[in-house]
Amino acid sequence: MRKLRLSYTLLLLLMLLVSCQSDDNPADPKPTLTPAATADPFTLTETYTSPAGISFQHPAGWIMRYQTGYITAANQVEAFNVESAQPGQVAFMLMEPSLAAVNGGATPAEILTLYAAQETQMTFGSIKSATVGDKNAARASIKQATLEGFALAIEMEPDTNVLLIALAAPGELAAFEPLLLDIAATIQYEPAN
Repeated sequence: MRKLRLSYTLLLLLMLLVSCQSDDNPADPKPTLTPAATADPFTLTETYTSPAGISFQHPAGWIMRYQTGYITAANQVEAFNVESAQPGQVAFMLMEPSLAAVNGGATPAEILTLYAAQETQMTFGSIKSATVGDKNAARASIKQATLEGFALAIEMEPDTNVLLIALAAPGELAAFEPLLLDIAATIQYEPAN
């Protein structure tokens, strides 16, 4: 079995994040995760670019933290503390391709399957194929007593995926998911030389 190179940051990242809820509708086995048609396109006014070449747009005032291999972003600094997630707080972690890689390549669904198998603190819903903007992706809901969210593996190009983990307080995901999908649709990857 292929080995997911996610390192020790997974547990740490999940402890640092707070974000959105997922829509796990069994009647829709292949959801399309595209930006909301009603989302205000002017909400994504800022662009963040990591040293490794990942860039995405986000709303003004969001806080970005970078560590080699991943980016965490939140609408409030308090949102980084998962144990005290409050209404109105949302955060996500974005793993760069170096951490979201599988030896020999993998599809977005395979990335999420491997990630879910390693995670012991959260319960993953079923993994569903999806699209984010024009990119192939896979999505799974995430639940824990004090959190809800989703994991989204996005194929930037063949055998090159990023993994976005979004978390929020219970009951808060529905309000933030359209914005998070808008952000996800802007993700670009230009490997640093």
